[in-house]
Amino acid sequence: MATGEIAQLLRPEITDRQSALMARSGIMGLLISSNNTDLAQKYERLVAATPVLSVIGEWAFPTYARDSKPNADFSLPGSLLLRRTATEIMREMGSYPDAYIYYLVTTYIPLALSHDQTFGLRTQDLIKAISTRIETCGDATVRNACIMLIRQLKESQ
Repeated sequence: MATGEIAQLLRPEITDRQSALMARSGIMGLLISSNNTDLAQKYERLVAATPVLSVIGEWAFPTYARDSKPNADFSLPGSLLLRRTATEIMREMGSYPDAYIYYLVTTYIPLALSHDQTFGLRTQDLIKAISTRIETCGDATVRNACIMLIRQLKESQ
C-alpha cells in the first residue's frame, strides 16, 4: 500500500460480483490514501474492460448514499433518481484527493449519468462543484478530465 499499488499476489482475480466488490474497495482505499493518478487511470481502463466491475461501480454509490437498497444481485432499479448520490459526490468533490476526483469524473459520474441523466436533478450543481474543484486541483491530468466532463455535461443539456 505504501507504493500506491496493490501487490500482484494480493490482487484478486475479478471473476464475479463479490471479487469485483473486493477489488473496488481496495482501489478506492488506495486512491484516497496514495493520491496516485496513474492508479486512477489504470482503474478507469479496468472498469471499461470488465463489465462486472462496471456493474459494481454503478451500484456502490447509490446503495451507500441510500438512493437504492442493497441487494444480492448488485442491481439498480430501472428508474432511479440519484438525489442522495449527487449530494455525496458533490461533498466528496470538495474534500478528496485529486486521484479520487479523477476516478469520479472519468469513471463513476459517467456510469451514474448513464443511469440517471439528470444526476438527481442536480447537473448544474455538479458543473459548479467540478468547476470549483478545478481551481484547487494540482494535477493537470485531473484538471483536464474535469474540464472534459464539464464540456460533456453542458453539451448534453
